[in-house]
Amino acid sequence: MTEVSPFFEPRGRDHDDLMENSEESAINLALIGGCGSALGGATHGSRAVFAGKKAKQTPVPVKIAIERAETLRKEQELERAQRGEEEIDFNTPEIKHAREIYNVATSLYSSEVGKRVARREREECELDDVSFAYGEVSFDAICSVITKIKQKFGKEGTGRSPPEGILQAPGGRYYDLGSGTGKTLIAACAVHEFEYVCGVEFLEGLYNTSQEVVSKWETTHKKALQPVEGREPSSTLIELFHGDLLDTTIADWVSGDVVLCNCACFSSDLMEQLIEETEAMRVGSFFVTVTKEFLSESFVLVDEQEYDMSWGKGTVFIYQRDFIKEESSLEGDGLVEEDEEEEENEDEVGEGGGMEGGEEEESKLNDAG
Repeated sequence: MTEVSPFFEPRGRDHDDLMENSEESAINLALIGGCGSALGGATHGSRAVFAGKKAKQTPVPVKIAIERAETLRKEQELERAQRGEEEIDFNTPEIKHAREIYNVATSLYSSEVGKRVARREREECELDDVSFAYGEVSFDAICSVITKIKQKFGKEGTGRSPPEGILQAPGGRYYDLGSGTGKTLIAACAVHEFEYVCGVEFLEGLYNTSQEVVSKWETTHKKALQPVEGREPSSTLIELFHGDLLDTTIADWVSGDVVLCNCACFSSDLMEQLIEETEAMRVGSFFVTVTKEFLSESFVLVDEQEYDMSWGKGTVFIYQRDFIKEESSLEGDGLVEEDEEEEENEDEVGEGGGMEGGEEEESKLNDAG
């Protein structure tokens, strides 16, 4: 019987080109727990990977690659600790279970379904505005945002959060502006027991599709959450509205604890109107944008991270409503008169050159659009 070598020789492509970054590849493979067939034809269960530019002559056993990967992990943990960052675990049994339920609940409504529905209505109604372009935010992105708020940014007394915190207990209000087929609403319900979840969608076809998605969730899939989290998902009220996201009389989204807006294709004018509406949000609440930054002095950027979306990579920005700056009142006739004189002087100066700052801000918004 031929003895099996503990190493393997590459085959197929030119080894020198294939192994140019083999050391990094070996570590990455060890990090995900296997060798695979990526390195020049390794078969499943192979006991060795290559590392180094001269990998053809110097095969490295998996054990060494794993040791290097462990060293890399420790270095990364040390760097996070030095920066004061908390490690957030997105692979808990609860989140894994939530992801499985989400996948089952939305399996019949792929991103292609949403694209076709949106494209048909845009063509029939001649909606040329790119703001109506369709794109889906992934479960991982929604899960990450909510988990970070629960475990880090929304903790009691952290940053701008109120004494009771944000999402530190069952409850809270979640809104999606431009909710499409409603899949982010399902993701939110799977990850946290919200009191209220709401989606606002302008395109009627997507709105109708979201009603189907939510109906299936309510009648079938949400029951699967109860055994894992010991909760009653029926307590979450889900509402869908067909209309303009800027019309807060349709849905009072400014009262939300977490508001998501996939504004990847929004114009600068629409973004400016959106910023004006968010001024009514309460201190500590979170406004989350996708791809576009949110140029508002009333919000503080607390996190940004790139995720895989239906259209490719997209950056998610998490903003928290800052403390409201209130002007202190001055008492006494002399102080009031002096203050009024200063305001008159400022008005005179503003008449001559006050437009400069406004033009600069408009330019920033246009750049963001």
